[in-house]
Amino acid sequence: MNEKILLIGCGNLGNLLLKTWLDRKKEIKVVENNLSAKRRLIKKYLNCEFYSDLSKVKIEDFNIVVLCVKPNDSKKIIKAISGSLKKTQCFVSLVAGLKIKSIYSLLNNNNIFRIMPNIFASVNSSSTAIFCNSSVQKNFKNKVEKLFEYIGKTIWLKKENDLDFFTALYGGGPAYIFSFLDILTRISEEKGLSHENSRSLVLELIFGTANYLKNIDKKKSFNSMLKIVASRGGTTEEALKHLNKRKSFFNLINSAVKKASLKSKKISKIFD
Repeated sequence: MNEKILLIGCGNLGNLLLKTWLDRKKEIKVVENNLSAKRRLIKKYLNCEFYSDLSKVKIEDFNIVVLCVKPNDSKKIIKAISGSLKKTQCFVSLVAGLKIKSIYSLLNNNNIFRIMPNIFASVNSSSTAIFCNSSVQKNFKNKVEKLFEYIGKTIWLKKENDLDFFTALYGGGPAYIFSFLDILTRISEEKGLSHENSRSLVLELIFGTANYLKNIDKKKSFNSMLKIVASRGGTTEEALKHLNKRKSFFNLINSAVKKASLKSKKISKIFD
């Protein structure tokens, strides 16, 4: 049976999910209260039904309700649907910082999921975390997992607090990679290469890395691959020695992720 999905909020992430699910022939209706955004969506997705007023939608008609809005708007929306959501329906929150206990206090429904994807959902390569309480039935878990497998790799977390770390490392991961690529580009420019050539060469590095990884044994460690590039006594080995001196490179990245994780915890506390 094809799941009926209600997507509440269709900003950047909501738009990515909508496109992917429609491509998979899912039956979806969307609530988007920004009228200009709604008009753009109607032109883009001709076969999808859009609403600007949540009260015009029959919540009980859907198997899965997905909340994809800004944190400040989330509790008001949850309250608005609390009287209509049945025990046979799933509620999925993509709202950063909004914990399940807070959602449950407003919704009084056990089938609640928190999900954290990243922006690579746009190319179906997201690293996505899913968490729900142990009381949720397996058939509900299977439905939600299958829905988010369309956008990339999914992993189930054992503790809700692990979402803070996951948000820091994998939610923010694309930004760390972009930052590293920007650094390599700027170093290249400082040595006299044009911006266009520097950017092109750095992109070829990342594309080459991805293609290389696709064609090797998946069990092969990254450290063993380092040794293929960094021959003993060579230039790359010298650079790696500098990066790894007193674990400086590891410690820098690790401390950055820890700071992001702490920030996620603070947001959750403020939000609750």
